[in-house]
Amino acid sequence: MGIESNYPAGVGSFVSELGDRILSIDGVTSVLLAGSGGRGELTVFSDRAGWRILGDLELLVVCGRPVQGLDIEREISDLRSNSTHGYSTAPRIDYSAIATRDLPRLQKKLWVFETKSSACCIAGDSTIIGLLPTVTIENLDYSELNELFLHRLLALAKAFQPYVHHDTDLSGADLVYAVARNSLDVLTWLLPYEGVMYPTYAMRAEYLRSSDRLSFLASMSDGFRERIDLYTAIKLNNRPIEVTDSVDLTSCLGDLIAASRWVESRTEQKVLGRYRRKRRFLQASMVAFQRVTSGQTSPAAAMRWLTRDTYSLHAEALIHILRQIASGTPVLEEWSDRSRQFLDSLVPWRHRTTDSDPVALAKDIASLADANKGIING
Repeated sequence: MGIESNYPAGVGSFVSELGDRILSIDGVTSVLLAGSGGRGELTVFSDRAGWRILGDLELLVVCGRPVQGLDIEREISDLRSNSTHGYSTAPRIDYSAIATRDLPRLQKKLWVFETKSSACCIAGDSTIIGLLPTVTIENLDYSELNELFLHRLLALAKAFQPYVHHDTDLSGADLVYAVARNSLDVLTWLLPYEGVMYPTYAMRAEYLRSSDRLSFLASMSDGFRERIDLYTAIKLNNRPIEVTDSVDLTSCLGDLIAASRWVESRTEQKVLGRYRRKRRFLQASMVAFQRVTSGQTSPAAAMRWLTRDTYSLHAEALIHILRQIASGTPVLEEWSDRSRQFLDSLVPWRHRTTDSDPVALAKDIASLADANKGIING
């Protein structure tokens, strides 16, 4: 078991140790590497200092009986702090833990389709993948699929956050990767509406190259096919990122917005319609506060559950800020304080230290939600 690819040797050994560490936790039966890692599509940047993964490793931890999230996070933190696998920067690791009995009952979401089709078991019982439900064009959860728009805006905002208040030239491997990776999910999002679903970036790009009858192409700007080919080559390490590579945030953002408008015109409903009710997150934050303080859930679980809702309230702010960055000028003065508040609130809660006070974390969520109410309308 393990990842089979042309990655630097240390990548495979790191992933192998990661799986073994988590499998050693009482109750864990399998550790699946999902996302780009499972598909063999990690983007790995190497230089004299070592290797580093652009993006993150996504794990699905399958448990035969209840497992404390803090135990998983402790193993991840210890490995990232003490590993000697030749990396220059410790890989970011995200995980979801799920009970074996719940696998067949998972909602028919895109990530379930991708995981069943291409996940790699890095420790434990590999047959567990077969318990995942079969996801098809007919039963796919399209409401969840539309959330890709939010996730891509958020990822871009995080990557470009240092450029909010000045006009420094956009350059560097991480920014090139951010544009490439987030642009590729336009195909991930739109192809199911055309009646086809593929689990990998390579397969989607190949389908785009061979098809002339995709209706969404009329909505995309010139050069869309060429951009997808270039970004697929970068994502799959077939084309190294060069110092001279330009960061085309304008086209990336334009493609995402064009995709959202195309989906809205096709479905006759707002892509983000169910997330425009701002009370939703405030109510959810209070539920999380009650669950954490009563011991019904771990702080990390509450953070992961709420992260999507926090960001989805502010899609308009994300678009505005990214447009300003793409234009090569600082964010407009009247947006300065609000954009700083908003982007500073993009805290990766799930990566906080495991010894954080659960009550303090829960209160932080609630206060953050209340403070951010005015960022759009304030």
